[in-house]
Amino acid sequence: MSIVLYVQENTRGFTEKIRMLLQETGMKYEEVAIDMETAKSWAKSGKINFPNLPVLEMDGVKIEHADAILEHLADVADQKKLGQGGNKYCGEPQERPVIRGLACMVRPDLDPFDLRFILVLSSLSAATRRSHRIPARDAYDPPTQVKDFQNEVQTYKGKTSAPPTAPESIERWFEYFQSILERNDDGDVKTDEFLYGKHLTFADIALFEAVNAVINVHGLKAIRAFPKLKEFHDKVAYRARIERHIATRPEAF
Repeated sequence: MSIVLYVQENTRGFTEKIRMLLQETGMKYEEVAIDMETAKSWAKSGKINFPNLPVLEMDGVKIEHADAILEHLADVADQKKLGQGGNKYCGEPQERPVIRGLACMVRPDLDPFDLRFILVLSSLSAATRRSHRIPARDAYDPPTQVKDFQNEVQTYKGKTSAPPTAPESIERWFEYFQSILERNDDGDVKTDEFLYGKHLTFADIALFEAVNAVINVHGLKAIRAFPKLKEFHDKVAYRARIERHIATRPEAF
């Protein structure tokens, strides 16, 4: 199995959760950094569909968008039984739709490219929209379109570019995640608690990476008021392969 991960150079971005899942499962891969001009030229030539990164190439087939890549890799890992102790990264079959929904609320199917498209359309005059048969402005209202954790707190921009509303956003979202983890707690100290079910899934990896990024940017104080979420974060952080990845990765966001 040949795996190549094309990423934006000098950044973690939305690729980091993919790296973590690849490390967790032990799948070998090659990482190739390219600039956005190259991505644009690839999209123009048809090598990829859109000028967005990351892109995963597996056995010659290219898969686009971080969320689709993450779920596909989880599926491959389950097919190959790569989970330690019988872990299933997609959860049980009946759990998968819920797990997918949880992963999407950490960061859904919306890229900055899509947001720019929304912003351009929302700025058009009524006459221009009518002449080109473009739907009304409220169909492209950005505040109603971007409602996920990572696009709101913007940790992917690094330590110097956090929005002023980030602390309030983090607290609100951490309350959601804390409540979800508490509801999934069966009260048995011998079992681990994840977002849904009894397996470490691709949704858990997505949440862990997002919370870890918040801690990197805003410090441990951001999570102290959420003991169940901190317990979850620390438990995943100390999984051997993920711990090794975090210890050896570059500092760049």
